[in-house]
Amino acid sequence: KADAETYINKALEIEPDNLRVRVGRARALVQLRKRQEANADVDWLLKNYPNLPLTAYLKASVLFLEGDYAESETWAQKVLSVYPDDLSARRLMGAIALVRQNYVIAEEHLGKLVSANSQDLSAIKGLAEARFNSGNLDGAAELLKEALQQWPEDAELISMLGSIYVRQGKNSEGRELLEKAAKLDPEKVSVRTNLALAILGQGDSSTAIKELEKAASLEEGVGKSDQLLALTFAQNREFDKAFDIVRQIMELHPDSPGAWVLRGRINLAAGNNVDAQSDFKKAMELDPDYVDAQVYSARLYLFEGELDEAGKRFRAILEKAPENLAGKLGMIDIYRKRGDEEQYLAWLEKTYEMHPSEVTSSLLLVGEYLRRNEF
Repeated sequence: KADAETYINKALEIEPDNLRVRVGRARALVQLRKRQEANADVDWLLKNYPNLPLTAYLKASVLFLEGDYAESETWAQKVLSVYPDDLSARRLMGAIALVRQNYVIAEEHLGKLVSANSQDLSAIKGLAEARFNSGNLDGAAELLKEALQQWPEDAELISMLGSIYVRQGKNSEGRELLEKAAKLDPEKVSVRTNLALAILGQGDSSTAIKELEKAASLEEGVGKSDQLLALTFAQNREFDKAFDIVRQIMELHPDSPGAWVLRGRINLAAGNNVDAQSDFKKAMELDPDYVDAQVYSARLYLFEGELDEAGKRFRAILEKAPENLAGKLGMIDIYRKRGDEEQYLAWLEKTYEMHPSEVTSSLLLVGEYLRRNEF
């Protein structure tokens, strides 16, 4: 890639107005994650070719790298309004939806990529992630098992399937797959992170921290493993270490809603509820559709007994994302606390209908049927 960049730079010295070469360099810079340099070429394209769909796509790509997901989505939609079947724009929309936790939207875009090309491994992994996070564990597992028939030694696929098994309570099978993945590709950040999460779920926080520190050392800049490490430190009540990581993240990404949510979660763990709510609201100011911020804000209102405020926020989440499991669980908890038995049962049944693999609500539903003698 570096050689290609050098070649393109020389070509632009000879022909600075060559559209094809300019686009080629912008693409290369995006792939190299060189945001500032890519922005310069995108600015040139916006000035000279503002109506070119490829200009909109590259602008969306740079905005995605900058963490401005709302604007990135706006520009990607411009491409799809002209070319509804553009796979690059769909891939970007899928990535944006995953980051913003709009998993039904992510599944829509990534599913079209997989339908168009069953060999598109990155789209398969993204689609499995969307299904996993929306609670469709069986659908995610089925997709991963099919993929493993084609790529039996892919560490990330094995790791993702292992994470599903752990979530389903198949701890020994899951841990075995996660350790196998880590041996196959010990330098893969996501593989290390998934193993750490499984270890953490089994209560071994010291080993989990070691795994997360390994993952963080492999990652360029500040990434997901650093965020998980901060949360693990907070869980261990090592708040100075947790906030130190957050400071590093916010120095690099001061306008990232995810960074503010992370700080809010650590403030919450430290018992700083007022500061936590302020952090969540700041995240929503930066991106009104950032689901994570909405969920944590609503949960905090619920914890503090402000049921009307919590209900208002959970309903707003479900209006935008009807499949959102956290929103449904929130509504279940509100009606349980209010003693409204009919609405409590109704929300349990709605949740089970859309998320049959979700353990907590399924057990609550069984318990409610038993209490009513509905055997």
